[in-house]
Amino acid sequence: MGAAECVQNHLSTVTFYLNSECFQGRSYIDLSKLLLMRARALERLSIKYRRLEDQDRYSAELESVQSELPLWPRASPGALVEIRAVDRLPSWY
Repeated sequence: MGAAECVQNHLSTVTFYLNSECFQGRSYIDLSKLLLMRARALERLSIKYRRLEDQDRYSAELESVQSELPLWPRASPGALVEIRAVDRLPSWY
């Protein structure tokens, strides 16, 4: 079984951890959309970001991403997509 087949048929959960300045570069958005469109077993895709003091600089980009989320096509109709702030990132980040 190849990697593409594994993603299509077995990937069920994805979580991205970001600092809020990462909202400037949208590479995580492109990867998220690709996974949503291809992963048939996907149950949850989470984008969790850490609030920074200068968060206001990124609020427009964050609002844009949040408004796009419900419009993204899904291979798994029941897939939950969420974006939310967290107080801290995992220690391994």
